[in-house]
Amino acid sequence: MFQHPLGIASNAINLKRLIWLRFIILASELAAAFYAIYGLHFSLALKPLFVLFSVAIVINLLTLKRLQQPWPVTDKELFFHFSLDVLLLTVLLYFTGGSTNPFAPLYLIPLTLTAATLPGFYTWCMVLVTVSCYSLLFFMFEPLPDIHGSHDQGFRLHVFGMWLGFLLSAVLISSFGVSMARTVRRQDKNIADLRESQLKQEKIVAMGTLAAGAAHELGSPLSTMAILLKDHEPGTVLEKNTLTTLQQQVQRCR
Repeated sequence: MFQHPLGIASNAINLKRLIWLRFIILASELAAAFYAIYGLHFSLALKPLFVLFSVAIVINLLTLKRLQQPWPVTDKELFFHFSLDVLLLTVLLYFTGGSTNPFAPLYLIPLTLTAATLPGFYTWCMVLVTVSCYSLLFFMFEPLPDIHGSHDQGFRLHVFGMWLGFLLSAVLISSFGVSMARTVRRQDKNIADLRESQLKQEKIVAMGTLAAGAAHELGSPLSTMAILLKDHEPGTVLEKNTLTTLQQQVQRCR
């Protein structure tokens, strides 16, 4: 798939922004885990969470190191990073209540970023990935302590409503987000093409101006030589002053 140079350049910028977004989300998740353990007295799986947060930090540091390399950031690489974030979020949710975790809708973040920065094909792939992971967490997860009392049925409906709301948001973001992002990328490409065309026209005008100036500079000495030579018949000897003037004009042309 062909990528416009502007797209490749923006991918590097977006990947750098993603790194800082990861740090913000990671800090929020650490704060939430700390509050759940010491504020709500939940018995969470501390060892897997510690390993997960450590892996997330290492990935972010390696991504920073990667941005220092000269090769460009492609669409596939950026999509890989978004998918990696989905995987890390899925593992985190697995150990903290699965689909019952109130942070489950965070799947919308990589989906929205994909729709805003990458072509539509990657966006719909991200829809498939996030919906699959979210749905899987309905059946596979480490449950949180039961704090909902007798509202089990109502809570299950609430969790299902969260999933349904996510599904609707994912479809809407993908449908409208892809169209809007495509329009923005098309406008950026048109602006870049117009700028390139303008630069070419400016170069042509500059070359024309240079040619006109050169023609004028050559025209004056050539006219002088033509007048001097016109006053002498063929076979006659040129005067010293005339010869000196002709030599000066030839040197000027040179």
